[in-house]
Amino acid sequence: MSADLLTRAVEAFNNRRYVDSVALTAEGLKGAVGRDELFWMGLHEAAVGFELVMAKQPRKGEQKMIEAMEKLRHFGYRYGNIEVTSVLAGLRRGIEEIRSVESGQKKMFDTTLLPQIKLSGSADER
Repeated sequence: MSADLLTRAVEAFNNRRYVDSVALTAEGLKGAVGRDELFWMGLHEAAVGFELVMAKQPRKGEQKMIEAMEKLRHFGYRYGNIEVTSVLAGLRRGIEEIRSVESGQKKMFDTTLLPQIKLSGSADER
């Protein structure tokens, strides 16, 4: 797994440049095999999910977030220098926020709740 590409994808995601993050995770997915492929696919779907929310397509975004969670939950605490648990928590919170808006409990998606992906200082744990 390309650490540089992963770092750039995370940086774009954390800076709410979801279009860039989608492109970078798609690039990572192209060259990935085995578990790395599933991991990149999960990151890609997470980025797509938040991109859709910001494009005012929350239902489609929620579906992508659910798909991302289904893939990333298999990676434990950390994988590829990413704290996977923080990604999963951010996805869960995003889904909860979408559902609150759709149920009428809230008027709009609170963008202050957009998650940050945490990079760990350790090498890959596979």
